[in-house]
Amino acid sequence: MRKVLIIEDDADLQETIAEFLQAENFSTLRANTGPEGIQLAILNNPDAIVCDITLPGIDGYEVFNMLRQIGTTSTIPFIFLTARSTKEDILYGINLGADDYIVKPFQMADLVKTIHVRINKRERIVSESDEKFRTLFQNSNTGALILNGLSIEFVNDYLLDILGYTKRELSGTSIVNITHKDDIVSFTESVTQCFGSSGACLSTRFKLVRRDKSLVEVDVRGVSMFYMGSPRLVANVTPVTSVEGLAATDLHAMVNCADIKLSTREVEVLKLVCKGMSNSEIADSLFLSERTVEGHRSRLFQKTDAKNAVALAMWAVKKGLVEL
Repeated sequence: MRKVLIIEDDADLQETIAEFLQAENFSTLRANTGPEGIQLAILNNPDAIVCDITLPGIDGYEVFNMLRQIGTTSTIPFIFLTARSTKEDILYGINLGADDYIVKPFQMADLVKTIHVRINKRERIVSESDEKFRTLFQNSNTGALILNGLSIEFVNDYLLDILGYTKRELSGTSIVNITHKDDIVSFTESVTQCFGSSGACLSTRFKLVRRDKSLVEVDVRGVSMFYMGSPRLVANVTPVTSVEGLAATDLHAMVNCADIKLSTREVEVLKLVCKGMSNSEIADSLFLSERTVEGHRSRLFQKTDAKNAVALAMWAVKKGLVEL
């Protein structure tokens, strides 16, 4: 259920707005003063804020400016309510960066419509930004990781190849689950400190446990940032050497053929393509998504300059990667 914060010192109007929004399946939070509203916004991260301009203590403009400076509340749709109807007043509110400016008296239906429009617009922008962000990381030539606290929110195929896990196995799990026991305390402390403020940087080295229980030592370079309205740690993860003695280059680019490097996962996909398997069959066999398989297959065609699966198979045979 979407939450709307109402900051309004007129008790009757506040009650009326709350009742009307609740009837439209919104949950509501209420504040009578600016400081109270700021506190509720920070603690509850509402989907929209409706705020009167004339408030006791600090006015609505100050509330807006303060919330825009806080990462977690900086993109929440903000709608001013006011009896000030001059062109200058309206332009001032809009120029501050508010999403809308509604003059009293107003129709409740108009307020609800405005809230829906602004929330939907924000969600669309966030969704589009999220897709672009993940695509950028997915196509990275290094390991990429996004943490929400200690929970793994995103990991790209490059890092999955190194660790041997599927995206399904890691998404939503704690990074602690794949961190070597000797490094858990120091790594979690580093991550916690990094989450303390936006822009804080993380630079550390620790050991990860691969799916086959072998260990790989990695360098992690990350930064704390506000992503989709809340703090995240966005990091590049680069293998150094396996603790078991296997070089990092052996973990990811283990096949070198005439300056063409293939990852272990790409080799696995290549062999199954040569067997005539479809993307869905390969995905089921390797516990990957079809989209991930399509990405590996596309990169194989690009790297080998093969035009089709037959040409790719001929290349693999010539390089001794598969046998007829």
